[in-house]
Amino acid sequence: MPGSKKVSVVINTLNRCASLKVTLNALKYQRYPWFEVIVVDGPSKDGTYNYLNENWSDRVKVLSCPSANLSQSRNIGINAAHLFKVL
Repeated sequence: MPGSKKVSVVINTLNRCASLKVTLNALKYQRYPWFEVIVVDGPSKDGTYNYLNENWSDRVKVLSCPSANLSQSRNIGINAAHLFKVL
């Protein structure tokens, strides 16, 4: 689609590995091809960061921000976005 808008999906997570698996699997099957996924992980203790790096590192930009609060981690994700719209 020439002229299609590109989208960055920013996901903040903290100890939500199970929910994140569902979300990322849903994104994997999207038909809209022009998007990137950025996951900003807080100081998760449930293996979220390791899961992301082991299973999604080729398709998802993973950022670890152990000392950031929700607002800060959201801004970190937005600043890492490279595409037209941020969701």
